Parts: sequence; C-alpha cells; structure tokens
Amino acid sequence: MKHIYTLLAALVTLPLAAQQLTGVTPDRGHVNTTLTLTVSGSGTNFTQGSSTVILQQGTSIIIANDTRTMSDTELEADITLQEMFSSGARIGHYDVIVGSNFFADLQLPEAFYVDFPASVEHNSNVEMLSIYPNPALNGQFTLEGTFSKDFELLIVDMTGKAIHSERIGKSQNRTEVNIAGYSPGTYILILQNNEERIARKLILR
Repeated sequence: MKHIYTLLAALVTLPLAAQQLTGVTPDRGHVNTTLTLTVSGSGTNFTQGSSTVILQQGTSIIIANDTRTMSDTELEADITLQEMFSSGARIGHYDVIVGSNFFADLQLPEAFYVDFPASVEHNSNVEMLSIYPNPALNGQFTLEGTFSKDFELLIVDMTGKAIHSERIGKSQNRTEVNIAGYSPGTYILILQNNEERIARKLILR
C-alpha cells in the first residue's frame, strides 16, 4: 500500500503539459480589411470557455469581432484591421494573444504583420506615378506623376509613425523630397486625399 501512495504522489507532482500558442494563419493582413485568422495551440483546452483573440502592438490593440472555438487546440477569429491613423491598426508586427476565463493569457510574440496593400489605385486621380531612385540615397528622391486632385504626401516608418508630410498640388507633377537624417531601412510612401490612398514601399540606403 505504501508503494501505491508513493506512486500516486509522484503522479500528482508531474508537471502538466505547458499551454502555448503555436501558430496563426494567415500571418499577415492589409489595413482596412477584415479577415479570418486560425490560431493554433498546444496543451490548450479552448473548449472549456469563451476565448478571445487579440492583436497587440504596444498600446495599439485590435480585438476580434468574433472568436469561435473549433477544438481544444484551434480557434477561428474574424478581425478587422481598421484605418491605421485612427484608433485602429498600425503597420508592423503584432503579438497574438488569446484570453480566456479558464487559463492565463497565451501570447505568440510578433506572429502577425499588418501592412498596406501593394496598390490601391482604382479609377485613380494619379497617373504614371514614379519614385526614383528607390532605394533612395542620402534620403533624397523624386516623386513624379500626373495628379488630377490635391494629395497629402506622407512617409511612414514600419511602426506606423509618420516622419514626413507635405502637400502635393494637382499641377505639381514633379516633387523633390528630402528626408535625410532618418535611419536606412524600409518605409511606406503614402499619397492620400478624401477619395483614395496609394501606398508604395520606399527604401532608404
């Protein structure tokens, strides 16, 4: 009998399988879109209660519109990546977090990436848009195009912070831009007005 008690005590003290998130599909999305994420876990028991999927980047938090339990180890979440300059999504990496009443928040660091669509000019007020040189040397480049409306030009870093802003008039077909002093890397060039937004990748060397 003593041996049975010893065995039971040993079983009680065995560590439980660690609960963790193991992946998210897809792992990126564009601003101003709604998509369905599948979040996978290991050692989890999502069926025990109501779970919520959250994306977090610093103080920027995006909560899923709806989270559905598919199994002990899989959730589906409909999530809207709102306009980045309002209170919603900013470009960059996000932690994927699952919260529940039955376990502590589980986190998958920097597992989801929010970016701009490659292009959004449909029936655009801009024609023949060109950025050169790109990569830009010493922070200097030229923006050319035929603009039928006024636009705001923004240069945004990969955290969503605007580092440069200026107005592009509809008759201003060529603009010399100088953002010297900023670190080499990838930035996003945005042309926007009340009717549309155009985004292009800009690389500084």
